[in-house]
Amino acid sequence: MKHSFCSSKETQNISTIINKPTIDDIAWLEAKNISFAQLILSLIQKDSERYKLIKVQNRQQTILFYLLEIININLGEIYNSKPGMFSKISKHLLSFCKFKIAHPSYSLLYDFDFIIADHGVTDKYLIVAKSLETIEKDLGIHIVTLPCGTHQNDSFSQNIIKLGYEKPIVDFTMQLSLDSNWESLSDYVNDLKRKYSKRAKSILKKSDSLTFRELNLNDIQEMSSQIHELYSQVLAKQKFIAGTADSEHFVNLKRNFGEDFRFEGIFDIDNNLLAFLSYFKKTNALHIHYVGLDYSKNDQYDIYFNILFRCIELGIKNGKNTINFGRTSLDAKASLGAEPIAHQTFVKTNGLSKLIKKCVVQQIAKLENNSWKLRKPFKSDVTSLEEA
Repeated sequence: MKHSFCSSKETQNISTIINKPTIDDIAWLEAKNISFAQLILSLIQKDSERYKLIKVQNRQQTILFYLLEIININLGEIYNSKPGMFSKISKHLLSFCKFKIAHPSYSLLYDFDFIIADHGVTDKYLIVAKSLETIEKDLGIHIVTLPCGTHQNDSFSQNIIKLGYEKPIVDFTMQLSLDSNWESLSDYVNDLKRKYSKRAKSILKKSDSLTFRELNLNDIQEMSSQIHELYSQVLAKQKFIAGTADSEHFVNLKRNFGEDFRFEGIFDIDNNLLAFLSYFKKTNALHIHYVGLDYSKNDQYDIYFNILFRCIELGIKNGKNTINFGRTSLDAKASLGAEPIAHQTFVKTNGLSKLIKKCVVQQIAKLENNSWKLRKPFKSDVTSLEEA
């Protein structure tokens, strides 16, 4: 175990890198959230170089744990080059810049908070930021990204910036509010403006020969290689990859989250697996996780949009208020009526030159800057932006 100290006028916290959790550590975590605890423990056991468990104590009392994920980054791979020799030279030079980037979260589950705090802890992000001041030195971290969710006030931001972080980067997840009057997907489609409704019906017609079937743990295990191949095809379309799911990712989620994590396979008439969607059921919402699809069949079945429509159908059937569609393909999700939810992420760099530091922050800020616009697809939306 390595110990670090985070001090303030009122108190002194001790941060510890836990290489092997004790029985007491496991009991503490499981008492707070057994599903998260089991997933975290399986991650650090499987890949102790990528995942570190950090414990923060105050007067020998545990106040929180957080999962620190460490990923090796080549800056040249995330540099968005422009036409011209200077840009090409810059990209080549940056390809020699390799860093360790870390964040107190789990990059493959952006819609969950992996800071597990004791009751009464109200400033957990600030505690983690102070903890990271010394932890990052112990682990040789060059870049730290601290996702802090939504609705953080100016005072909070100023306190984080005082610790050496840049002004927060804002990115978005797309969220669709479901009308309580919708009893089926047809009700949703009928509430769309004419051009959106016509397009939706055309897309849905292409799925007539497809079967959506929920898969259990055994099914996911048996089809893991096919599932990973479909996931890899979606991954290949991304501009930047900070972390990738291994072949056991969905098996682990199903094993640890049980009925709260759902997985559907999409099959053609010959029972070939063409795609999948996965999601988490929460009290009032569905959180869409990863999807995978065979892009060679996408035009024939319009698979991607049929997956999105299936998500809406599931949300309505399960009586949810909202669907969180995640961060990618913002324009496609906006066309369904989803609206952006802003999220703040603070970035801190260590031991980098001013030029490299500026480039790092700018490139991270651009990663989610997809070309998209807010749309108003419902008949009830009164706007001059879209025709009825």
